[in-house]
Amino acid sequence: MSGLLKLFAEKELFTFDQALQYSTTSKASLSRLLNKYINQNKILKIRNGLYYLIPFGKSTVTPNPYKIAASLTTDYYLAYHTALELHGVAYTTFNIKYIAAKKLFKPFFYNEITYQSTKAINDNLNTGIVELLIDNLLVKVSDRERTLIDCLDRMNYCGGIEETIKSLRNFPSVNFNNLYKYLTKLNRKILFSKTGWLLQLLQDRWNVENKFLDKLKRHVSKRPMYLYNLEGFEYKYNSFWNLMIPSNINNMLKGV
Repeated sequence: MSGLLKLFAEKELFTFDQALQYSTTSKASLSRLLNKYINQNKILKIRNGLYYLIPFGKSTVTPNPYKIAASLTTDYYLAYHTALELHGVAYTTFNIKYIAAKKLFKPFFYNEITYQSTKAINDNLNTGIVELLIDNLLVKVSDRERTLIDCLDRMNYCGGIEETIKSLRNFPSVNFNNLYKYLTKLNRKILFSKTGWLLQLLQDRWNVENKFLDKLKRHVSKRPMYLYNLEGFEYKYNSFWNLMIPSNINNMLKGV
């Protein structure tokens, strides 16, 4: 195996720019070398600029989609339904991976999976982000509390309201101090309302104290907002959280 392939044998995924850092040849020569390895079935081209090193002795491989998602850009974290999957709480599995990123890229399709970038709340890529080790690669993902907030913010990236709530309720618990700290940092009143509503819904499950709900309520907007605004829904008003809630919410969340 050449020196270049040995360099990335453990990581498996690498970019053209990373390979160029260790190459003593020109960009054109490196491109020809990588194309040769592709033809020799030593590497796979995931997309322009991103490659997967096929483990020695294997003829068919399926690169880990979470590792691919984490290799698409530098300033990022895996978010929304993808974070739910990594935390093991997703109600169903999706064939789309969401990457909250500073620099957005066009969605692309590889091996039956769509990879889509999106902006983070207030472009905040640091609050509530942890690293998980997946096959020798450290992957950045939102932690439990940031995932909860993100998912309530953009339920369309989590499969809608039913999938969102049924996934979030699978968390065995949440850290209320972290939750409040993140909400304060992100500083959006609608998120205090949505989070408070969810905690009240799951109050017995997560042992939420009334005084914490009252603490969140002090940040609620004075004007009504929507829990999930989608055409075709009928809504009812929740005065405590100043939220418009889908009228059929009880039917949607049976068993929650």
